[in-house]
Amino acid sequence: MRRFALLLTVLGSVSVTVILASSRPAHATFPGANGKIAFASDQAGNIDIYAINPNGTGSTQLTTNPATDTRPAWSPDGTKIAFVSFRDGNAEIYVMNANGTNQTRLTNDPAGEGRPSWSPDGQTIAFHSNRTGDFEIWVMNADGTNPTRVTDVAGVDIHPRYHPDGGRILFTHSVDDGTNGPLSLWTVHTNGKNTKQLTEDSLQAGGGDWSPAADRIVFASNYCFVCPSSDIYVINPGGQHLRQLTTDFGNNLDPKWSPDGTKITFSHEDPPVDFTDQQIFTMNSDGSGKFNVTSNTANNFAPDWGVP
Repeated sequence: MRRFALLLTVLGSVSVTVILASSRPAHATFPGANGKIAFASDQAGNIDIYAINPNGTGSTQLTTNPATDTRPAWSPDGTKIAFVSFRDGNAEIYVMNANGTNQTRLTNDPAGEGRPSWSPDGQTIAFHSNRTGDFEIWVMNADGTNPTRVTDVAGVDIHPRYHPDGGRILFTHSVDDGTNGPLSLWTVHTNGKNTKQLTEDSLQAGGGDWSPAADRIVFASNYCFVCPSSDIYVINPGGQHLRQLTTDFGNNLDPKWSPDGTKITFSHEDPPVDFTDQQIFTMNSDGSGKFNVTSNTANNFAPDWGVP
């Protein structure tokens, strides 16, 4: 069996109700115009957060800490970026302004925290954490207060992404500790109820994201740290109508929709896959029109697409 390493360190089971307070409709910013793509890169030596225009121009370094900063996630209004940083000795969730200023820690726990995802109203952030012994999906207020566990499924639950209506969370599930799989996509309501598996274990699906219209889910199949090939697929929210978008030999990972729903950004690495030469790409939502956004010799990965 292939070995599936999910980088759990960068990457808890009581059901509780999470109230999403908002003064505006959840769909207020979805779909929106396409803005910059945030991503992680080691082009300056350390792994830091950058932002770049979708046409490959205007690359800007946003963090400069000697420790690793990774997994950026745009707020729905495009004014902030949540991210993961190791600057305090372990993986914690931080937030900063879109220009890199006012970097503030949101979590403070000896456990590993990872993969922040904003609710559509910008009031809460979902993330995964092993603070109770295994990785589960949690949510907290956008200022870091009131962390609350959502999932209660045996195994590992990681990589949350909010549904555009704010009422559900998509996540990646592994039946074991995340090192051997199988992996599949699941959904859960934000109150911890109605947990549902969407993809078959054989797909080894991971890192999913809802389309802005919530009519499709994009994900990486054969989600694998050491495999020579992983491809991007889409499926409808009911788990039907699977369609493969990439067919090239290499690793295609971490797909994210553009705010207007017409494009997808993802990371790609040609063989041999060793996670040292990933590049950020975009493509049309049907898999056509692939474009290399970051054409450099650095390792560029973990993209997320924001609004202007």
